[in-house]
Formats: sequence, C-alpha cells, structure tokens
Amino acid sequence: MKNDNVGNLRPASWNPRKISKQDLKRLGDSMRRFGDLSGVVRDLNSDSLIGGHQRLKHFDPTWPIKIEERMAKPDAVGTVARGYIETPFGKWSYREVRWDENTCKAANVACNNSAGSFDLRALEPLVKSLQAAGADLDILGLKDVDGLRTGRMKMKSRCPFPESRGRNWETFGF
Repeated sequence: MKNDNVGNLRPASWNPRKISKQDLKRLGDSMRRFGDLSGVVRDLNSDSLIGGHQRLKHFDPTWPIKIEERMAKPDAVGTVARGYIETPFGKWSYREVRWDENTCKAANVACNNSAGSFDLRALEPLVKSLQAAGADLDILGLKDVDGLRTGRMKMKSRCPFPESRGRNWETFGF
C-alpha cells in the first residue's frame, strides 16, 4: 500500500458545491470537536446512534460490523473504535464514541446540518452531462433538471449529498 498526503488531493474543477467563510469555519469547528461524522457513528455510553439513521434503514440487520481499531482510551474527539459495516455495496465507515448526552445531541445536529450550498451555475453543466450520459438523476435527489435553465431547480426533500444530510431542500434560484 502506497502512502500519500492530503496535499496531493486536488479538488474537482467541476465541483458544484460552494461554502461561505462562516460556514467553512463552522465546518472546521465541528470537525475538530466531533471528528468524522460521516458513515455510521454510535455512542457506547448511551448505546445510541449519533449519525447514520437514514443509512441504517437500508442496511440488513445481519450485516456484520467489523472493528479494525479499538483504542485503550478515547482520542481527542471521543473515538474509541473504528471499523466498517460490510454490505453488498461496499464497506461503510463505522465509528464508536464515548460522549456525554449533550455532546451526542450536538454531534447529531452537526452531522445533519449543511455546511455549504450548490452553485447552480456550476451544477447545471454537470447535471446536463450526467443526463446526456444516461445517469439516473433521481438517485441524486433531482426533480426538475429543466428548472436549471429557468433558475427554479427543485430538489427532493432528502438530498443524498453528505454535507446536506437532514436539510429540507426548497426551490433554489439563481
């Protein structure tokens, strides 16, 4: 396995997401406080799911959780174990934490809050190219691709983009 570093990661030139300075700061603060909230996060103190509630609805209860690393004590963000859930559609990140009730509640809100928005001018050519290639746009949560031309694009109430979990989408306008 070849090691690399974050400095070698290049953002996609066609990425249609944007973020304000305030939201970028808020995202960084959340990352430093709660760690990685993507995937499935479970608090062992309360035996409660913190993040991944909607994903869990698509998981078979018999699929195994594989722990790859267990810590002797919680790390700086409360993590005590990392692993994955083995599914027929790949491995899904799984993390165990030990948090107090208020930290659990705060992390749950943070992982269900958006830290950015779409730049619809950048999204339009991306969606059109996907549509031309025969991609299933419904899986992206898009309702009205033609609305991009009029500036009145609509998205379904549940957007699958990780940064947008839990956000109810209204009609966007340019």
